[in-house]
Amino acid sequence: MENHIGRKMEEIRRAVEKRAREESPVTETPADCPLCGDRGIVYEDGQARVCSCMQQKRLETMFRHARISGEYRDKRFGDFSLDYYPGTPLGDGQGSLKSRARDCLAAARRFVDDVSSGDLNARGMYIYGSVGSGKTLLAACIANELIHRKVGVLFVVVPDLLDELKATFSLRSEKEEITLMDSIRNAPVLILDDLGMHNYSEWTAGRIYNIVNYRVNQGLPTVMTSNFSLGELAHHLDERTSSRIVQLCKVYRLEVDQDIRVKRYLVR
Repeated sequence: MENHIGRKMEEIRRAVEKRAREESPVTETPADCPLCGDRGIVYEDGQARVCSCMQQKRLETMFRHARISGEYRDKRFGDFSLDYYPGTPLGDGQGSLKSRARDCLAAARRFVDDVSSGDLNARGMYIYGSVGSGKTLLAACIANELIHRKVGVLFVVVPDLLDELKATFSLRSEKEEITLMDSIRNAPVLILDDLGMHNYSEWTAGRIYNIVNYRVNQGLPTVMTSNFSLGELAHHLDERTSSRIVQLCKVYRLEVDQDIRVKRYLVR
């Protein structure tokens, strides 16, 4: 008798669950990652590890925000003012600081237009000049204009990058270093800010050369800013890197008579 009642109760329970499913069907969304089912963790030989899809998501976030600091994240070409650059002729047919800045801004606009129109072999820009001359601002404007046009771009402050690479090296995490280097070398558009502002060891200089050389060989558009001319960079870094940069970028000089940040502070 008890078995009969138990079977009846089980039949009723199944009937209720079936009716509930029919009345409120649940549509399961297929997982984006077949390896982990979007859980972010996979198990191999009884060991849990982070799924490769999590690394991909991190890189997608990196490209979406371009790693631009908050101060520059919303800057566009309209924020780059020529008013800070004197129009006084420099002599010897060199124009003025304002004409140089105007040429540099025009080149930045052309670069964005070329890349966003599909020319991923567009020659890049090497922008150098004194501290506070607007180099980082212009580089950030380039990045933000490209992001607005749905072009993948990565903005990297070189001293921060080298510290990050050294950290992975210290932890003996070769896989992390390779992943970080690959994400930088293969960025659709790469912007290296503050190149040269570092005490380079053979190891760090080698990493910079690796990035630059790879992008030359692949013809990937790259923008760099530095306080040093290419000749000075060869002294602070090495000649082979500066030589490869010539192949990768057109050189532009951006100078001011006084640090723009100081000018802004004095105006206040």
